[in-house]
Amino acid sequence: MNRGALAGLGAAALLLAFAVGWALWPTAAPERGGGDAPGPTHATYAVFHHGRVDYGDPATPGLALGGETTLDGRITLRRVARDRLVLRVDALDALEVTVAGRSVLGPDDAAQIVGQQAVLRLAADGGAEAAAFAPDASPLLRNLVRLVMLETLTRRRDDVRVEATQLGRARTRWATTGDDVARTREAYVEVPGLAPGLPGATQALQASATATLGDDGLWATFEGRESLTVTQGGQARVAAESETRLTRIDAAAEPPSATPTVDAPVALADPATRADDSAQHLAQRIGDLTAEALLERLDAFPGGRLPDHARFLWQATGLLRAEPSLCGLLAARLVEPGRPPGGRALLADLLAGAGTSAAQAALRTALADPGLAAAPDYPALYQRVALLNDPDEATAAWALTHHRAPGPEGAEAAALTLGAVAGKALRQRGDDALARGLLADALAADAPADRARLLTALGNAGDPRSLAPLRPFAADPDASVRRAWTAAVRRLADDPDTRARLVDLTGDGAGAVQQGALDTLARGGLRAADLPGLTTQVRAGALSEAGLPRLLDLAAPLLPDPGAEALVRAVLDRDLQDVGIRARARDLLARAAR
Repeated sequence: MNRGALAGLGAAALLLAFAVGWALWPTAAPERGGGDAPGPTHATYAVFHHGRVDYGDPATPGLALGGETTLDGRITLRRVARDRLVLRVDALDALEVTVAGRSVLGPDDAAQIVGQQAVLRLAADGGAEAAAFAPDASPLLRNLVRLVMLETLTRRRDDVRVEATQLGRARTRWATTGDDVARTREAYVEVPGLAPGLPGATQALQASATATLGDDGLWATFEGRESLTVTQGGQARVAAESETRLTRIDAAAEPPSATPTVDAPVALADPATRADDSAQHLAQRIGDLTAEALLERLDAFPGGRLPDHARFLWQATGLLRAEPSLCGLLAARLVEPGRPPGGRALLADLLAGAGTSAAQAALRTALADPGLAAAPDYPALYQRVALLNDPDEATAAWALTHHRAPGPEGAEAAALTLGAVAGKALRQRGDDALARGLLADALAADAPADRARLLTALGNAGDPRSLAPLRPFAADPDASVRRAWTAAVRRLADDPDTRARLVDLTGDGAGAVQQGALDTLARGGLRAADLPGLTTQVRAGALSEAGLPRLLDLAAPLLPDPGAEALVRAVLDRDLQDVGIRARARDLLARAAR
């Protein structure tokens, strides 16, 4: 989607994502857990985790809002199949989650999940890649398991790959010696709220972990620490620290059940999508904010910037979830003549952040107002619909209508928003009707501008089934369409054929296409198989000099891999106008040699 539509949320949107990790989780159809177990392999562990993350708002200096997690307890793991473990929570001596200094957990939450289980699905290298839970499992259990498994992720391998973390996606180096595994996160390629590849950002990252595995393939010990600071545009955007320990304390404890009934597995990397609206959780989130105080503060700060802006957003969206009738009152203020653009943006953010059916209906009603539709910032307000966590059927139908007959938001905003709504419907409800409709429209479009717009919308949808039908667009005669294809496959660029086409497009005659290909390759990080083709593009002079700095940044984490070294040397062999590029290449080779 147009990233301009995200600007109004700033740090609060990022912190909402942090808190979502403890209140939300995707759902799926039921299945039966279990399988042939290789033997009664089980072990009990002491587990400890403490992490803190602070987010900065582009509109204000400094770090605006923080969240913190502390976990201290015991879990038991039982191997029930070669690729499956059952995890049981045995004890939680401490479990605290705070957002903006306010706890998001109730006093009895931890006790309620003790004794509950989850089924973990393992990859061939032993790393946990998905988890499944009983249909009535609490969001807290679901996200506690996600936290522990992401933080203690251990793979028996020797390579570099991009892995999901609690903070985003990071390029990770694995090294295995016997039963010892070392994990080093070298650089983040994706952090929520920042562009893929973190262009223009500098990051200071120290993140290492070591694990020792027992003869049964389960952990003996695990210890990891991470410190990350991301600065962009001269401002701190993210600062995070964490420490995680896992220690085997009893290999003979009573094992968990071998075959719990669970939902279908959900990938640990998947974001959360469903809110916990229990009265207790909402009361903690809302705190002392009342309906009267909410309206008074909105009227007292019509420009939309409050002294405690991020905390206010967190409390206010909770209040809107608890009191749906307030949504209509906010919609009425959103369409008031003379309200400043910042105030309109805040009101739209609150309705989108609340996300209930009442909030969605109120937002649609406001966006249908003729006076608001005439405002210069209307396209950005319209795209708040794309930020909804769970667009309902009425919103999906409304977005489709606007795509078919765009209003003042314009055809591009309408298509991009529909793409985001289609992706949410697909991933959360398995409803692919909107995604299939967008694909059909793209395949039938005659004008290059229409094809480009629809391809970008399909990138927002992220439907894997669209990958093969879209491949011909990589060779479209129009450069804007080829550029849009690179955006359309950004979520899907894992198969070798797609990556090969992206590598080819780094030598496209249009600079925008080259940049788009590099952006998509950056999202998952370069792989060894990409390097020969990229080296060929550099040696042939097909990749423009303007793209070489980005290419060097992408190649740096792979050094001293021989393929990465050959790529950097190919850059050095070019006749370059920018001496800084040559200096950067020499520095990379010197560091790799050391």
